[in-house]
Amino acid sequence: MKLKLMQQLSALALALGLAASAQAQQTFFGEDTGQGDTTPLASTPNADQARANFLAALATSFGTEDFEGFDDADVAPLVVDFTVGTATLTGGGGFVEEIAMGLTNNDGRYPTSGTKYWDTDRNFTITFSEPIRAFGFSGIDMGDFNGRLSFTYGSEIIDIPHTVNGVSGSVLFFGIIADDPFTTVSFANSDAGDVFGFDDFTVARLRDDIPPPPPPPTPRGTADIPVDNPFALGILILLLCTFAAYAIRRD
Repeated sequence: MKLKLMQQLSALALALGLAASAQAQQTFFGEDTGQGDTTPLASTPNADQARANFLAALATSFGTEDFEGFDDADVAPLVVDFTVGTATLTGGGGFVEEIAMGLTNNDGRYPTSGTKYWDTDRNFTITFSEPIRAFGFSGIDMGDFNGRLSFTYGSEIIDIPHTVNGVSGSVLFFGIIADDPFTTVSFANSDAGDVFGFDDFTVARLRDDIPPPPPPPTPRGTADIPVDNPFALGILILLLCTFAAYAIRRD
């Protein structure tokens, strides 16, 4: 009796802890292997599919910055207009590069749409004028040396799972839809000698028609306490432990 009760309470506490710590987000990723420094990919099916899945999941209006409105060699800070809101791109060392369609910059980087993209070997940040819930981007020629791209939204950091020490000229897409709104995204390169290209930054604002993930169901027999509140979760677990100790003493 005592053992069974303790097992049940332990399982319940574990389930509540996992529910409170689970990160409510959707991520999308696809990567296509490059063909060398001077050969742009004619098609990018994996990256395209990841982007299509990302856009389909938004269920709302979105905006994309493709850098076509900037001049060749423009540097940060850049004020970018996503049509659903504005943002400011900051960070030294990067610039807008214009490359004719069907060509690369001879180092494996090129736009994924139009003729312009953001080229940089430094960390940079985009700060939005209003909270957003979704962000996606195309990355070109990432990781052909030792560089690993990490992406930060709000206070959450994600290591992008791209190939490292691969062939130049690769293309990837990464997107995220978060439960909580955020106002900044940052990009960090682990190796300053590995230059990355970025294009087609896409955002969606905080809107009623992007429904948040549903909350986990309340386990049967427990009070309706919001388990996403760490303080409330701690109280609930303490109550469970107290009840367990009392039940054991009675037996």
